[in-house]
Amino acid sequence: MYQRKYKINDYYEFPFDLNLYNYTKDGRNNNQKLNQDFNNSSGNTTKNDNNSSGNDNNMADDEYYNYKLTGIIVHSGSTESGHYYSLIKERIPRNFNQSTIFNNKLNDEDLKWYRFDDRLVEEIDPKDIPHECYGGKHYISIKENSIEKTLYEDKFYSAYILIYQRKDTIINNCKKIAKNNIPKTIFNKIWGKNLQYLIYQNLFEKKYSDFFLSLIKNHIELNINHQIILENKNNHNLIKNINNNDENNKKEW
Repeated sequence: MYQRKYKINDYYEFPFDLNLYNYTKDGRNNNQKLNQDFNNSSGNTTKNDNNSSGNDNNMADDEYYNYKLTGIIVHSGSTESGHYYSLIKERIPRNFNQSTIFNNKLNDEDLKWYRFDDRLVEEIDPKDIPHECYGGKHYISIKENSIEKTLYEDKFYSAYILIYQRKDTIINNCKKIAKNNIPKTIFNKIWGKNLQYLIYQNLFEKKYSDFFLSLIKNHIELNINHQIILENKNNHNLIKNINNNDENNKKEW
């Protein structure tokens, strides 16, 4: 095993909700005080309790230490080759309203999980995350000499990196997003690109091309000026060139 890469595929379960209080300075100090109080006499315990209660006032609220699982990077493959993809949880539901966020009524069940795998983006059921990310073993079916066999072996896919976010920051960040509108310059740029895309989709759509061809064949007289007619003819010369690979379309034109 020395000087060799090795991927551990053991089963490892991780929580969706995580409280880190016991791992912080405040939590460790508090645990030490509790141990001291337990070992001391009853008289000293009362004194220490009074002192500790005074220090506890400076501690953060318990909610401060609560974290939510918001992202997972999954590795599929071996140490020599493989593929990474991500599972990401929404911070804001798609059909959200501002009052829900500002009243801190963001329901965790309304937030969906998505798989980002290269160009593929798809919604997933969070109930499938344990199977996809915990590692361990699974059953697979193979054919050997026309005989179907079932094997029980290590999974080659499991979680590689876990991303947790503190709960209160999720709400606060959502409030900032809800307050801030998209800057006008960015909005206009995106709107222009989307509009251009829709125009091209309509212009290069075969149904639109067929419709225009039928107008020409039937010599329909339109109450539009000559310049617009010429522009439409030029557009359809472009369509004709793009559709040159379509033999049926060639014959029609």
